[in-house]
Amino acid sequence: MAVPERYNSKYNLGVGGAVVHEGKLLMVKRASRRGRGNWQIPGGFVEFDETIETAVTREVQEEAGIESKVRAVLGIRNRYDTNSDNSTYIVFLLDYVSGEPKADATETSEARFFTLEEIKALEQVPAINLRVAEQALNQNPDTLKPEQVTGPNGNLYTLFIASVICHLCSLCFSVLDWKAVKNMRPAVTAKEVIVLLRYSELTVRSISG
Repeated sequence: MAVPERYNSKYNLGVGGAVVHEGKLLMVKRASRRGRGNWQIPGGFVEFDETIETAVTREVQEEAGIESKVRAVLGIRNRYDTNSDNSTYIVFLLDYVSGEPKADATETSEARFFTLEEIKALEQVPAINLRVAEQALNQNPDTLKPEQVTGPNGNLYTLFIASVICHLCSLCFSVLDWKAVKNMRPAVTAKEVIVLLRYSELTVRSISG
């Protein structure tokens, strides 16, 4: 299927939805002209009369039959080609709400949930989608989370912004006690690490025994 003329303006905005459910990522097999046969996350162009959040959940519903909810922005891809266009693509991390995977038989021919190992074994997985899968299926992915803010004219906006994340021994905890540290790092002795998270303020105190 050819790209609709309204998107051939030399500048376009697209979205992709990484829906994670029970440790698996939703993937669709592309049936349209561009990328035919590729396994990738569902997505498409943003219409003029919708927000990016509305666009990504709509595309997931249309292409894979899954109802979802925006959790965060996972990544942004921009591409400029003098022979083509300036294209921006926003990847969202989505929470599963309901539904069973079902391809629309027009833009997609298959829709399924896969583990990361299963995705790596698929044929025709574009590099960008493999990277998205690795990040989406990470237990603690780095993301930009949505916040509602009011603009100068009183309009409500959605701001996607990074939150404070504590990385300790490669894991992030809201409360970490002595036993957890001992189990993670057997060499650590007589030391208690207290991690206090209060709103956006992070305090780490290490007390020697």
